[in-house]
Amino acid sequence: MLGDLDGTARIPDEQFLIAAYQATQIYPRPLTRGAYDEIQSVGALDALGNVSRRDNIANYYVAVETSEATFRNVPAYREIVRRSIPYRVQARIREACAEVMTTTTTGLARLTLPGDCTLGIDRTELARAAARVRATPGLELDVTRLLADVDQKLIQTERSQERAALLSGELLDR
Repeated sequence: MLGDLDGTARIPDEQFLIAAYQATQIYPRPLTRGAYDEIQSVGALDALGNVSRRDNIANYYVAVETSEATFRNVPAYREIVRRSIPYRVQARIREACAEVMTTTTTGLARLTLPGDCTLGIDRTELARAAARVRATPGLELDVTRLLADVDQKLIQTERSQERAALLSGELLDR
């Protein structure tokens, strides 16, 4: 989509509209720390080990909470594009290109977008809708900011996984 907006790789109107809309999707994934909060609430922190280990656990949750600020951020792109795409086109994208939800063994829901979908909308209507979105002032800059936001979230996720693995290893070595 960025290539379409900066003129380096034009894509068909239907694909452009689907990509523009799907890029507005968000994945709110709140921090879950129920077990740790329960241990804290009953005053059983000593059960986690020595002071150093308890500090490591507490610092892990501080780092995760700091990362949450990044994960809670929803760039302006979402609002801008959902105002720009005609409602009928948005409704059709939601129908024809809906997310697929799977659930892990721990109950975590995962949403994935379909790799391919078609809207079944007349080409003239698609062209009008795509022209309207492409003409949105500053959209190329908003897409650039969105991509930087997604990159940062991926970096934060990787770092969180690394910290969790280290902490898990330490707890298993008790």
